[in-house]
Amino acid sequence: MNKEKGLISVIIPSYNYARFIGETIESLQLQTYEKWEAIIIDDCSSDDTESVVKSLMSKETRLFYERHTVNKGLPATRNTGLKKANGEFVLFLDADDIISPEKLNLHIKHFNDNSNIDISYSKCFFFRTGYSEDRYLSRKLNYDENLFPVNGGKDVLFPIFLRDNMITVLAPLVKASLIERVGHFNEKLKQKEDWNFWIRCVLADANFVYLEDNNAYGLIRVHGGSLLDNEVDSLSYSNEFYIVLKQILEEKPQFYSSEIKLYEAFMKKRKVRELVKRISRSLGLIDFLRIFYWKLKRSHYKKINTK
Repeated sequence: MNKEKGLISVIIPSYNYARFIGETIESLQLQTYEKWEAIIIDDCSSDDTESVVKSLMSKETRLFYERHTVNKGLPATRNTGLKKANGEFVLFLDADDIISPEKLNLHIKHFNDNSNIDISYSKCFFFRTGYSEDRYLSRKLNYDENLFPVNGGKDVLFPIFLRDNMITVLAPLVKASLIERVGHFNEKLKQKEDWNFWIRCVLADANFVYLEDNNAYGLIRVHGGSLLDNEVDSLSYSNEFYIVLKQILEEKPQFYSSEIKLYEAFMKKRKVRELVKRISRSLGLIDFLRIFYWKLKRSHYKKINTK
């Protein structure tokens, strides 16, 4: 499908976020880059999302709205938006989050200055509703760093994304041509579908490049109804992710031979780490180990960036 050059398609999934979506759309209207379309997919909300959005649409021609007749979940809702996107670039913006006024403009400049970029990503902060000026580096509303900027393709990024999802969903601007190549979100995943998507981009050897500019950032709202706030921090969801990743790798064993070896080695280490975590939790040492882990992580990514 032909995409309109320079147009940014902003995919906004919404489920019962009528109270937030006006602020999200306002952050788009404040953008210094004006060539965007916002595709709002209402996942069968029971609140007044539809009336709020249609009221905004009467004054803003760049807004488009569609409603699911049944609740399909976040991956399917994003995919509905992707099917309707007309832009050369895509931004995933949840209906309770915000972006800085310069974010779109700075990412477009980043792409224009570097023709080899597939994904341009920038920093994100977390905030509590009503306190957007109080910004944190972690969804736990503390200063544990959630993003360690690393540039590169599969060789650099696969070992990193194997360990953790390094990018929040609204951090990047993505070329639509890359999405056509790797496919849409996996609708079978209950959570971590964005991690699955990014790692498929990594396996396609997409070039991720960090945009180092303090004026380009996203603000992620942490509140009682957010998926981030409610996410179950258990092995079951991450196990589901690793099972799906294994299936992807085993589809092309010759092509992904080195990645399969890394995956198998990582899973062995993961079992040991989980055993240590359980023992540490029972002994009350889990906070100490978490601090130690973050220090090691920061040191590891600083070494990568200095190579």
